[in-house]
Amino acid sequence: MLNSKNFPRFTFLDADGGETMLEPARLCGRIRAVAGHLAAGIDRGSAVGLMFTTGPDLVINWLACLEAGLRPLIMQYPTRKQTRTYWAESVRNTIETASLVAVVADRHCLGLGLADFVRTIGQAELEGLREGSDAPLEWRDFAIIQLSSGTTGFRKSVQFEAADLRRHAEDFDRSLGLTRQDRIVSWLPLYHDMGYVACFVMPLMLGIDIVMMDPMAWVQRPGLLYDAIERHAGTVCYMPKFGFEVMARGGARRLPSMRWWISTAEPVSPETARKFLALTGSPEASFAPLYGMAENIFAITIRRGLRTMRIDAAEVVSCGRPIAGVDLRIVDGEIQVRSPTSLRAYLNGQDIRDAEGFYPTGDLGQIIDGELYVTGRKGDLLIQAGRKYMLSDIDLVLNRLFPEIRGRAVALAVQDDRLGTQRPLILI
Repeated sequence: MLNSKNFPRFTFLDADGGETMLEPARLCGRIRAVAGHLAAGIDRGSAVGLMFTTGPDLVINWLACLEAGLRPLIMQYPTRKQTRTYWAESVRNTIETASLVAVVADRHCLGLGLADFVRTIGQAELEGLREGSDAPLEWRDFAIIQLSSGTTGFRKSVQFEAADLRRHAEDFDRSLGLTRQDRIVSWLPLYHDMGYVACFVMPLMLGIDIVMMDPMAWVQRPGLLYDAIERHAGTVCYMPKFGFEVMARGGARRLPSMRWWISTAEPVSPETARKFLALTGSPEASFAPLYGMAENIFAITIRRGLRTMRIDAAEVVSCGRPIAGVDLRIVDGEIQVRSPTSLRAYLNGQDIRDAEGFYPTGDLGQIIDGELYVTGRKGDLLIQAGRKYMLSDIDLVLNRLFPEIRGRAVALAVQDDRLGTQRPLILI
């Protein structure tokens, strides 16, 4: 259940460090007005996309979709990192797989020809509406859609019901122990499950205040994250390995308010973790490797503190034990997951679980002393003369040896018939 009486406060930072405060609990009339406008033209139960930068309009429109009985999906916002062609194909794929009947978007996205793919509702159409009642809002039964990571292609659409979201938030929070005094600080995009669930949906349900910045603002000024933590006494921050690498290059900064630095979405690097902790003066117990994915809503395992093990000559970080309600097993080296809130099937797809309720993750790993060690993806394994290497490890070494190619190099495994084994092929 979501109740506006318990909504947290949102603080949004722009690229210049300016702040905008949003208190959704005080905007019930505005949310109802937008919901009424959407409901007048869209059938209840329909799936609707939202395409905005991280800011107040996105939050208000998402809540308005719930009030209108719609299933909201936050879509990837176009950025300089993508070609227009790739972005357009990605949008078309999302519209098809999620069966979106409309997309609510800002002026910039409308100007890119979004109306060529789907019915669009511009933000200008939602301004100046006559506000509804200011009475508190409450939603017991609703559904949201999120996108999978897209590791092996375009992102797939995943739907979860309110009861599953609530249970997952509570099960995960049994590991975190968040209180109303905590504050999450994030630059993560909300179209990704880490940003969407951990830094938006879950805090909404638990009433935890959130400080946000758009990812492109953070890319321009990474120091905004540290500034926000200092200014708002942030206590929780989620980042992929890439984020910790970027922040570690920014120099030393002491941040004593932080309780949790949670590393997820990419293989956790022990070198990066140690460097980051040293530069920020953070205790090792504040660093938390997490294994998660959209198919399980978000979190699967978490560990407090850095622990590593030598596996196939590589130093691998422990991602800890399963959160409450989650079962793990390893089958032919692949991690399989079962939980009461995990995905049954992708939208418009077949059930992905086996007869015992487990689904395959596509990740390789081992369980040692009850803790999960993720060693790589099934398709990212290089076997050369009987020895195993993870292509992601080769990518990491490339980036360290040749900083000038950082982010523009990738290792592939190819069969060399002359040698009778695989060898790495580096593309730059």
